[in-house]
Amino acid sequence: VTALQSNALLAFNAKSLLVHPTSALQAVIPVGSEPVGLALADQGQIALVANSNRGLVAGTGSNRSQTIAVVNTHAALAHRPALIGAVRAGLYPRDLNVDAGTGQVLVGNYNSNTVEVFKSPPSP
Repeated sequence: VTALQSNALLAFNAKSLLVHPTSALQAVIPVGSEPVGLALADQGQIALVANSNRGLVAGTGSNRSQTIAVVNTHAALAHRPALIGAVRAGLYPRDLNVDAGTGQVLVGNYNSNTVEVFKSPPSP
């Protein structure tokens, strides 16, 4: 789950949410400014997070290109550094979709009215 006002990706244990919701949070991964979109790639080993930097949180906002954060999910769940890179995006990247067959990632950039395509980074 992306946490826009915390600039983080949150990992939860779905089963624990029903039984023990207070202990369901498994990891908090700092990603970038105002994350909104999320997609999993490489059979869930990579999380791609669209950092919008839209300006909804005080001190943020920019008319410059934003980024897609690349997160190693195994490292995140092991409480190790998990942010392994970033891919440049347009203005306010919001929606992400991964073609599992080709590894191509489609990014919808809301404020620049564009769609970008890039190859998903391989898992480490």
